[in-house]
Amino acid sequence: MRTPRARTEPVPITRDSQAAVHELPAEKAFVLQLTRHTDPKLHTFAGRLEHLSSGRRVRFETPEDFLAALRGMLEKAVGNASDGQ
Repeated sequence: MRTPRARTEPVPITRDSQAAVHELPAEKAFVLQLTRHTDPKLHTFAGRLEHLSSGRRVRFETPEDFLAALRGMLEKAVGNASDGQ
């Protein structure tokens, strides 16, 4: 016999949850997708990085490429966010 799952109730917005929103701003949200060939020892580290707010995507083949892509996307995201203020 299966145990019924608990229903997920909406989480009320509190000062703590509002602080979390400011702590984790949407303009700094990314998706990291790794290729099937990426291994835990980082002998192979390749995939795709997507910036969720802008939809920009970049592929990378090394950890250094990944960091450079992340840096570039963050610079654009922070620059665009400050332009809008």
